[in-house]
Amino acid sequence: MAALQTFQLDSPVAGQSLTSEPGARPWENPAQMTDTLEILDEYAGLLMDPEKTNRLMEILESGFPVSDIVDSMTLAGVMNGKHSIDNAVIISPHLHDIVVELAKVYKVDYKDVEDAENKNEDVSLLASAKREDSQNIKNLELREKELIKNYVSAMSENSSGLMSRNNTKDVELLDTAKEEA
Repeated sequence: MAALQTFQLDSPVAGQSLTSEPGARPWENPAQMTDTLEILDEYAGLLMDPEKTNRLMEILESGFPVSDIVDSMTLAGVMNGKHSIDNAVIISPHLHDIVVELAKVYKVDYKDVEDAENKNEDVSLLASAKREDSQNIKNLELREKELIKNYVSAMSENSSGLMSRNNTKDVELLDTAKEEA
């Protein structure tokens, strides 16, 4: 319990990032590398290191998607001030291809999110929630139509009770509801 309280006390206060001097953070300074090919060579060199390649293959075997690995690598480079976010976006597809080729060479099964997207299989949690919501909306619409039909059929029967009235507005509403149903 004490560790949890210590952790909460060590967390940054809201707005704390605005209290440091401008340029004190690596991402607030100009990038160390600006040439896109130089940046790509830097990452390719890192990926070709046998130690890092073995670790990368372990991560791929565990089921971590290639695109997430590439995004993590480039985000770390941006956060450390090595290159800009623009360069990260430019080199990401090339890094993706390098990682996929390495996995093929090492005969490692890998998870490629781009393949799933090309097959119209959206793997994200948000997409599955959207599909579920759209199904729920369709079910609600069907239920509404059923209720309208029941209401229309109940109202269309001529009731001649004490409190009943036959108003022309009601008849018009019933006719439009019948047409929509």
